[in-house]
Amino acid sequence: MDPEHYKTIPALAAYIDRIGAEQLNFRRFMVREFKGNYYVEKSLISIGSDCSITCTNEIHEPTEDEVADIMAQLAMVQFPKSILATDAQFKQLKRKLKGSTLYEFYSRNDDGIIMVQSRIDQDGKKQYVPWTYWSDGKWRAMEPDGALPFWKPKEKTHDRIMIHEGAKSADAAANVKPSHPWFDELDAYEHWGMIGGALAPHRADYDELKREQPAEVIYVCDNDWPGFNALQKVSKSWGRTLKGIRFNDDFPLSWDMADEMPENLFKGDNVWAGPTLKQLARPATQATVRVKVEGSKKKVAILTEDFKKEWKHTVTPEFFVHCDWPARVWGADEFNSIVAPFSHIQNTAGLLKKEDGAKIASIEYNPSCVAGLYHSDAEDMEVMNTYLPINIEPLDEDASIWLEYMKRLFPFKQDRLEVMRWCATLIARPDIRMPYSLLLISNTHGVGKTTLGEKILAPIIGMPNCSFPSEKDVSNSSFNTWLARKRLIIVNEIYSGHSLKTYNTLKQIVSDKVVEVNEKFVKGYTIQNWAHVIASSNSFRALRIEEADRRWLIPKCSEKVEPHEYWVRLHRWIDTQNGLRVIIHWAHEFLKENDPVFEGVHSPMTEAKREIIDDGFSPANLIVRRVIDDLNNLGKDWWILDTDLVKIVKQELYGGSHNQMLEKPLTLRKMAEKLEVVVGKKNNGCTQIKLPAATSRVLSNSRQIASTTPAKLIETGIMPNDINALMDF
Repeated sequence: MDPEHYKTIPALAAYIDRIGAEQLNFRRFMVREFKGNYYVEKSLISIGSDCSITCTNEIHEPTEDEVADIMAQLAMVQFPKSILATDAQFKQLKRKLKGSTLYEFYSRNDDGIIMVQSRIDQDGKKQYVPWTYWSDGKWRAMEPDGALPFWKPKEKTHDRIMIHEGAKSADAAANVKPSHPWFDELDAYEHWGMIGGALAPHRADYDELKREQPAEVIYVCDNDWPGFNALQKVSKSWGRTLKGIRFNDDFPLSWDMADEMPENLFKGDNVWAGPTLKQLARPATQATVRVKVEGSKKKVAILTEDFKKEWKHTVTPEFFVHCDWPARVWGADEFNSIVAPFSHIQNTAGLLKKEDGAKIASIEYNPSCVAGLYHSDAEDMEVMNTYLPINIEPLDEDASIWLEYMKRLFPFKQDRLEVMRWCATLIARPDIRMPYSLLLISNTHGVGKTTLGEKILAPIIGMPNCSFPSEKDVSNSSFNTWLARKRLIIVNEIYSGHSLKTYNTLKQIVSDKVVEVNEKFVKGYTIQNWAHVIASSNSFRALRIEEADRRWLIPKCSEKVEPHEYWVRLHRWIDTQNGLRVIIHWAHEFLKENDPVFEGVHSPMTEAKREIIDDGFSPANLIVRRVIDDLNNLGKDWWILDTDLVKIVKQELYGGSHNQMLEKPLTLRKMAEKLEVVVGKKNNGCTQIKLPAATSRVLSNSRQIASTTPAKLIETGIMPNDINALMDF
């Protein structure tokens, strides 16, 4: 009986035709349902070496009579076996299939070709046909015996493997040109193709993969529903450490590595503006397996060893963090949702909590240390550093467009230098937490204030390290998620008038090295504060800045609106001409010749800051400041009484008449203290001379004078300054 086709075995033919199966090789058949270009496997029928028949779906199982007839007829059949083909035998097939695109599936375990796949494109449709060499010396359009092999390079090239859906995608990924946006990432992997793609991951020969002992395995999904579903199946079949790559909506439906990169993800002069492969990757290791309970038929789910190695559970605060994605921090519910496709149970978090090896003390956010898991000497414990380093490579090119932008926005040279120092430190010295932040104010809209933070610094620092809260979020919200684990906080359109609430909140953020974080559904926790703020406003009443403030650098901003053509040129350079890379290089070079903003220094006083301070004080406060400035400008020790200040304010504001709004001596003393005036003790001998009140206190620029009674001062010839000379008539 000739076994070339199942039709030559009547009993087998009757059964296969009855269930509507297709022949894959001598011993394997499949019932499938086609949906467009894809099919769904309904049943897989296999003939064993003992002529037994197995079917994966009971609906299509043969009857007892069919089994008996088939086995009886199969007993008289000797099936050929699939064997490895030599190069000479492959040449025979190439001549036979001349003009077809062929993909050879090499065996690395033994020298030879396991199978060949031919691609046929006809009438806009593609068809893949497997060809296998058999022990009777023939090539047949059949799958080989056993599991389906992976397409791969003949010789090993890398320790890391990226699996694609099909040989064509894998071959394309392996041969991208250096100009390809993902060249560096793809070049670090050996590329394998899974035959049958998204529809047959359970049939692949994973023993091939295991023999390679890869350092990393990534499965790349085609951009369609079958492709997305395949990741789950690959994870279960592979059973070891795995990552998945899924493309987002910016990529066309059914897109794969063999297709052209989407035009919509390029900007300007062919500059890639889309994601990196790393940004598209996600954890996909099988979380659990089911094992039998000893002495029972019951099965329970336990964590796989690879999964336990990848994930960490922090105690305080309680989070779940993947070792390869330390910047992604999840609560228990989020973690359970993320790993649910790879787990047999709902509460995977509960199992991980019980694993002592997965337990670490805490998370930390520290740009001065390596990202990920490390031992903190300061805490003397193992922690997960969730900081995400800058991942943009510097580029040594002309930075004149950047320097021109800075000159136009900050016309005062000294102010501009201080802003450049601040920006360079933020970019090139993540190990420094600067002691002051940046406040940009202009009365005119559209001068480019928000461009600095939103379009330049935030993309460089990395969006996961940035947040964009509103003034309301800063001042009134009980939650401060926007502060947790951030390096740059951008607050636009501040307008708090003379209210101190926003100022005090931001001042605390800038000042405090440790902050209390209050996030929804998470127990409050403390963490190192590495936040820097860029706030902007179109009002000089943006914040009420105190006289002694040292937390804000406030440069003079331009009030000139640049022409539209200028902004087009600037943003084209930033977005499409590697502007950000050039700025990063500039920052490193700038700090070779200039000091960074070291910890402990105070923000420099600027003209714009002085204007805001003046605008932020009450009329009485401005008078006090002016009087103290006049006294200090004398260049010698001076003293007056706090009641003298009351007289000056009374005269200048109310014409010397009594007014219930007149500030008390205590209020004016507090104003003077903020100007570093020394205030004497109560009852400093005021009654020994003709002074208005026994509670009057000496105010002076000298601590020694302030500690002396007025009578003693006068007795020794140190007279109070003439208040009439200090009044602004």
